[in-house]
Amino acid sequence: MSGPVERARSNERWFPLLFALLALAAVAPIFRNPGYYASQYDWRYFQSWIEVGRRSILWWHQAPLWNPYGCGGEVLLANPQSEVASPTFLLPLLFGTALGVKLVLWFYLFCAFDGMYRLGRDLELTVAGALLASVLFGSGGWLALHLSSGHSNFASAGLFPYLVLFYRRGRDDLFWAIPLGATAAWVIALGGTSTPAMATVLLSTLAAIDCAQRRSPRPLLVLLAGGACAFVAGAVRILPALEFAIDHPRRQWETDASNLIEMIRNGYWWRGVQPVPGKRYWFHEYGWRLAYITPPLILWSLTVKKTRAWWIVVAVGAGIVAGSAIPYGPWWLLKHLPIYRDLRVPSRYALLFALAFPILCGGALDDLLERIRVARGDRVRRVVAGLVVALALADGLAFDYVRFNKVFDLPMALAARETRFVHYRGDWRSMMNQVFEGHGALACDEEAPLERAAELDEGEVPQVRLLDPGAGQIVQTHWTQNRVELELALDRPTTVMVNQNWNEHWKATAGLGPRPKDGVGCKVVRVGPKLDRDRDGGRLGVEAPAGRYTLEIFYRPTSFVIGAVVSGVSLPLLLALFLWRRKRPASRAL
Repeated sequence: MSGPVERARSNERWFPLLFALLALAAVAPIFRNPGYYASQYDWRYFQSWIEVGRRSILWWHQAPLWNPYGCGGEVLLANPQSEVASPTFLLPLLFGTALGVKLVLWFYLFCAFDGMYRLGRDLELTVAGALLASVLFGSGGWLALHLSSGHSNFASAGLFPYLVLFYRRGRDDLFWAIPLGATAAWVIALGGTSTPAMATVLLSTLAAIDCAQRRSPRPLLVLLAGGACAFVAGAVRILPALEFAIDHPRRQWETDASNLIEMIRNGYWWRGVQPVPGKRYWFHEYGWRLAYITPPLILWSLTVKKTRAWWIVVAVGAGIVAGSAIPYGPWWLLKHLPIYRDLRVPSRYALLFALAFPILCGGALDDLLERIRVARGDRVRRVVAGLVVALALADGLAFDYVRFNKVFDLPMALAARETRFVHYRGDWRSMMNQVFEGHGALACDEEAPLERAAELDEGEVPQVRLLDPGAGQIVQTHWTQNRVELELALDRPTTVMVNQNWNEHWKATAGLGPRPKDGVGCKVVRVGPKLDRDRDGGRLGVEAPAGRYTLEIFYRPTSFVIGAVVSGVSLPLLLALFLWRRKRPASRAL
């Protein structure tokens, strides 16, 4: 008996390489032109701000805190949509935005294949059952539809199987709450308001099931410990984002509805980024497609005990995806929670289908293969297992190829660091072009309200000027993304106005050189009219006293400083603690 078992374990050592190749096959068309960019709207948005974050670090050697290129100036790290705090932001930093974004997609799809296989094995699926689950999730339509359409921060869904795996390990060894929290912090760092909320629903559902089955609150303790680890590990991202959300809440009243027939259809409908008759959103917001071979396996899974609990995950997902079709149902309940109330598009929670059904199919395949082994022998069992996995893989990769084909089809050149920064008016079609050319894009369609001036100066005009030109002169200007340094020679006090939006976290101080007369400091103020829909707003200004001195205007929220200290201390401590625990004989290996 030891021979086949040892051979199987030896073969599994090569599976990460297999999953890397499968992930590459899934997104192969995007590497046809490595230096090209995607032209669809959501991709234009995310590629623009990834490039801005990259410039902040490589050009100016500054943390990517402020984005002067968007909407006349807006937060970057604190923006819920920002991806600059994610570990995978290193790939655009190292390889450039065009190639780096593609490598990011490949990496998260690798995680989807690898994580689901490991989770399947932890759920006691055989190699064949876990491989089928891996193939169905990694090449499944939910990831392909969202990522090809430009929802790049939805890529963190590829980490969800790891979240579940670490949670399951944590039920027996609480130290697994450390990687659980680290992975949750990663999901938050990649950005977006949807995926962290989905992860919370998924883990809470599984914990509730386990509490009922074990008659113990320990599963909830795992989630609490994981949440604490996530908070301290990701504080550098979480604290600024929380501060921004509290100061500038997004109010979304949109809703939607889907019936059961539509949910099933959207799991097998071969469609892409295109309108859906009678629906508010396009198909990528509804689809979660699985291979056509899965319906018999899904039905058979109703008889399989070891994976049956995942039907509860399916039921929870169906209740949320139904949206307003169920009055006072799960979606209505979620919308009354502090964070969830501002979410929209309930059909995105079809991710719970995309996770649960592969596991159910893997369990069903295992049960059928065992019956075949008893009746027909191991050879027939292996042939059937290979055929099922191969058909599912071919189906999934074919769908992926169509989705990712011709997405990255836009050749563009990037501006040099020396390009003079000015603002231009435009819309979503010109936004990325302007940013890549080194200019600010005044057109703003951010969902979250920002402090915005009613108007900013466009074109080739000075980006810093004195409201009272006769008060003196600006001798020299040094502009960077987070900081503007000015050498002033003022005969009388005046207001220095910067041609970008005010934000409450801009600060000013007199730097090197003679101090202002009478020791009077410099105060950040709002200048000019704001938009009516904003609670506050206006241009960034500084009340500058008379004198000759260097004025430093910089953006650095206190929440970022505190978060950086907390994360900087917590991450190495948590890593050391987990590694120490892993060396103990009683701990389990991944």
